[in-house]
Amino acid sequence: MAKFLTEAQMKAECSRCEYCEDKPCQEACPVHCSPMDFIKAIKLQNPSDYKRSASIIMSHNPLGGLCGAVCPDNLCMKGCVRESFDCAINIPDLQAAIVQKAKDLGVMPGFLNANPNGKKVAIIGAGPAGLGAASVLVQKGYEVEIFERDEKAGGMCHLIPDHRLDKAVLRTDIDFILSLGRIKINYNQKIESPDELLKKNFNAVIVAVGLDQPIYSDIPGKDQAYDWMDFLKNSKDISIKDKRVAVIGGGAIGVDVAVTAKNEGATLVDIIYRRN
Repeated sequence: MAKFLTEAQMKAECSRCEYCEDKPCQEACPVHCSPMDFIKAIKLQNPSDYKRSASIIMSHNPLGGLCGAVCPDNLCMKGCVRESFDCAINIPDLQAAIVQKAKDLGVMPGFLNANPNGKKVAIIGAGPAGLGAASVLVQKGYEVEIFERDEKAGGMCHLIPDHRLDKAVLRTDIDFILSLGRIKINYNQKIESPDELLKKNFNAVIVAVGLDQPIYSDIPGKDQAYDWMDFLKNSKDISIKDKRVAVIGGGAIGVDVAVTAKNEGATLVDIIYRRN
């Protein structure tokens, strides 16, 4: 199970922040959240500080706990000025710990619901993209219904191994999004075409179904291999104990597959990667 930074570790990371006026860490963040500001807010580590810090994070990113847990180190950390003379502040882990601490203390921020604008939008897919779209729309006054083909929201996040993402973080982030306004999720609903939703008097439809078809290299014997989705979904049922496993691909997914294979009892895991 994933572990969060302790309060002592959080304090140590916060003490390293230079509070840069130009905020290069914010410029490097895809959602333009300011690590400098949420680090400064948490300095004294009182419950009110955690609330203020979490509000900075969640106002920019309603999946702030999730992103803190799984964001790579080549975004905000690459923008950190300390990268050039010792090592960057561990911003993602710090963010994840702040949000989790606010949840544990019961001080997660609440945001005022927007005045309804009388329009209704349907979203196909309750993965991160669909949930993110819903959070933006309700804050602009729209009513939102999400149609999800599975029995739970979160999409591909459920394939991130537990050692990297505690699924309770995902669930509580989804609860936060649902608190933002009029959002309804319809589960076990497979939508064939946006047209069928437009005929139900939705003003617009957003398609956020993700990419659920693995990309294969055109190599001989590929039919003898597991695709990564099948393996991560069913790793408990795929017998690899005491076997040697080869993983083709060395990105984040490849590493997730490799670590999962090792944790499931593989004697040796080889990652075969095209880059150097």
